[in-house]
Amino acid sequence: MDATASRPPDQGYSKLHFIPEFAKNQDESLAKLEALGCKYAPYIIMHMDDRRVLPSHLITFENLGANNFEGARHYGVELVVDALDALLNQMTGLIGYNYDYGRATTESRTQAVKGWEEILKKYHGNLCG
Repeated sequence: MDATASRPPDQGYSKLHFIPEFAKNQDESLAKLEALGCKYAPYIIMHMDDRRVLPSHLITFENLGANNFEGARHYGVELVVDALDALLNQMTGLIGYNYDYGRATTESRTQAVKGWEEILKKYHGNLCG
């Protein structure tokens, strides 16, 4: 896949410089990633296969769904890959691989990464539809 095809023209790849610190500054990193917006989803997908353990096993997003009945979406996550999967769903409304984060296995996480890679190919990097 040609990464430059989906690269946002103004800021590029360098905006994700804080991903290596994700496991230390989880809430701050998630907020920064979400603030970047959907146009950065391809870069998140390229870096999501990160199996480091998170310091906190709870993440929360504002529920943006049209038919939402709760103001927030809460996820129990264990690894960085779990949090990034939930974030990608939050940003795009798509699902890489439907699995229960609280019962995640190495296999389900691998399937999630592969699922997002397939979505990236299918939509040619344009996930903000």
